[in-house]
Amino acid sequence: MSRRIACLLLTLTVLCSSIAIVYADEAAAQNAAYRDAVETLYDAGMTYTADTAITDKRGMALPAQLGMLEQRSVLSLSELSTQALVLQQELQLRSAAEAEREAARKAFISLYDAVLITAQSANIYEVPNTEGYVLRTIGSGKVAKLLAMEDGFYHINFGKTTGYLPIADAQGAHFADYEGTLAVIDVTEAIIDYAYTYLGTPYAYGGSSYSGTDCSGFTMRVFAEYGYSLPHGCTGQYRLCTPVTTAERQRGDLVFFTAYGAGGFEHVGIYLGGGAFIHASSSKGVIVSYLSETYYAQNYIGAARLIAG
Repeated sequence: MSRRIACLLLTLTVLCSSIAIVYADEAAAQNAAYRDAVETLYDAGMTYTADTAITDKRGMALPAQLGMLEQRSVLSLSELSTQALVLQQELQLRSAAEAEREAARKAFISLYDAVLITAQSANIYEVPNTEGYVLRTIGSGKVAKLLAMEDGFYHINFGKTTGYLPIADAQGAHFADYEGTLAVIDVTEAIIDYAYTYLGTPYAYGGSSYSGTDCSGFTMRVFAEYGYSLPHGCTGQYRLCTPVTTAERQRGDLVFFTAYGAGGFEHVGIYLGGGAFIHASSSKGVIVSYLSETYYAQNYIGAARLIAG
C-alpha cells in the first residue's frame, strides 16, 4: 500500500513540474511578445508608462493610442505586436508622403516667385482655409508675389493685401515677366489713391474734373484713369456693375444711395473699407463719409463691383 502511495506522489510531482515548465515557457513567450510590441511602438514614437501596462491597467497609453480601448474584443499580445507593426508602417508612409510634399513645395518656390491667377475670380483668404474671412477678390490674369506654400494654398502678396490663395486658382509664374504691366498693378488701390487726389474739389453739377464735379462725374473720371468706362449717371453706372452683398462688399466697389427715400439711384461713391467711402457731396464737394452716418444709412441702396480684381 505504501509503495502505491509513493508512486502516486511521484507521479503528481512529475506532473506539477511539467505544468510549471509549460507555464513558464508560455509566460516567457508572452512577455517576449509584449516586449516586442512595446519596442516597436517605442521606435514608432509612441509612449508607455509601464511594462505591465496591458495586465495591471496602471499604464494604458499603448492600447489607448492604438484604439484598443474602444474595441469590444480583447486583443492578444501577438495581435498587439501585429498592430504595432502596422502602425509603424503607416507612420513611415505618412512621414515619407510629407517629405515628398515638402520637397515639392521647396522645388516650386525655388522655381517660381509669383503666381498667375487662372480662375475667373479668386478669393484671397485671411487664413489657409476656404471657410475663413475673404480679404478680397482678384480677377483672372493678375500676378501676385509668392511668399510661401502650405497644403492646398499659396501664401501671396498682391498690392496691399497679403493672404492665402487656393492652389487650384493659380499657377506658377515669374514676376519679372509681368513687371510694369497691369497684371501686377493693384488697380483697386491705384483707383482709390487717385480718388484721394480729388479731395476738396468743389461740387459742380455735370462736372467731372478738378475744377468741379458731381458724384457720378467723379466716379466716372476716377475709373476712366485706369481704363474703365462708365456713363455719367448713377443708374447707368449701377447697370454696368455686378451687385454684391454687404458681406461681400470690399474696397473699390461703388456704393449707391437714393435721396430722402424717394427711390431710384441718386448718389454714388467709392467704398474705402471700414464703412468709409469717398464721394462728391452736393454741399461739401469731394469728401470721405461713413455709411453709419444717419443720412447715408437711411438712403443706402447697396454696393456693386466694376473691378474684378
